[in-house]
Amino acid sequence: MLNDFVEPGAGFSPQPLDLSARSADTAVPAFIGAFGPHCGALTEIRSTGQLVEVVREHVPAEWAADVLRGFFDEGGDRCYLANTSDRTLQETLAAVEETDEVTILVPVGLWGQGADTAGETVRALTSYAVDHRAMVILYAESNMDMTQVDSAVKAFDLNTDQKARTAVYHPWVVPSAGGPRPVLVPPVGAVVAAWANNDRDRGVWKAPDNVQLRSVVKPGNSPTELKQSPDDLANLLRSFPERGTRIWGSRTLAADPSAPQWAYIQTRRLADMVERDLDRMLRPFVLEANNAHTWDSVRGVATPYLRKLWEAGGLSGAAEVEAFAVRIGQGVTMTEEDVKANRLILEVGIAITRPSEFTTLTVTLDPATDPDTGSSLS
Repeated sequence: MLNDFVEPGAGFSPQPLDLSARSADTAVPAFIGAFGPHCGALTEIRSTGQLVEVVREHVPAEWAADVLRGFFDEGGDRCYLANTSDRTLQETLAAVEETDEVTILVPVGLWGQGADTAGETVRALTSYAVDHRAMVILYAESNMDMTQVDSAVKAFDLNTDQKARTAVYHPWVVPSAGGPRPVLVPPVGAVVAAWANNDRDRGVWKAPDNVQLRSVVKPGNSPTELKQSPDDLANLLRSFPERGTRIWGSRTLAADPSAPQWAYIQTRRLADMVERDLDRMLRPFVLEANNAHTWDSVRGVATPYLRKLWEAGGLSGAAEVEAFAVRIGQGVTMTEEDVKANRLILEVGIAITRPSEFTTLTVTLDPATDPDTGSSLS
């Protein structure tokens, strides 16, 4: 559970974080759409050549191949195709869940069946994201101005938690490798690759903002045409002389007053990363005796992890005591009943943006929760 959050400030360190394979898994996207009979329920793709082989002539919209190609042209190294052909969206999401590594959901062909169906899709995807510590990247229809984008987004009728895990990008863009296909495509393929590149090169805590999209020639509309406002819900793509097309904004839909604590993409995703990593690192303790020796061992795993994160610039504070805190033990995080039930509860406070003002998360290892791992997050 994450709470007591302080609204983020600016300027995280660009140093990379060395957490072996865990950091590499922060941006694994699944593109969701009707990819045809040759594509399975969930297929990992590592190149545009493999994409053509798997999808062949079946794409959910005539520009969808350009969206997916944009992911690889922007430097994305792997993604999943989550195929809704001949199966429901819930069945497709069940296939996504089996991978246990997808962290970003990107619907392709979102508006093809109208606004009502788009809303149903978005609500299903964002509900999944809330339950699985994932993000959803959306786009608006190509002919919308910013007022229409805001209206469309509000019509999704998302709750506070869903908004915090959703980001919208606008306008559509001209891809550098568009060829004979339509001139404009949604920007989401290039954007999700930019997220992955940003995570790898600078850290998940660094805003994916002011990032150049090298696979894009230009946005389809200028900021003047779109009448940009500070209150707009979508993040814009803007073109600058000699600086190319750049992502101009890093807000979630929670940037409105309903949930200001999760207004920025990087803060939500950093907290998700810490939750996932601690959960994964603590699973081996599920069969250990719930005693002081185990509690010391858990502290010995969590503390170095958080120290590395702080030293890399992901946490605020001039000293460790200002950056993070680790709590575990009977009478501290667990009752006598918890200990007897072998329910191991770890609490961690992290200063995402301001020293000593902690976001608190709890990791619970409970054999009664999951017969395979005994792990759950609350």
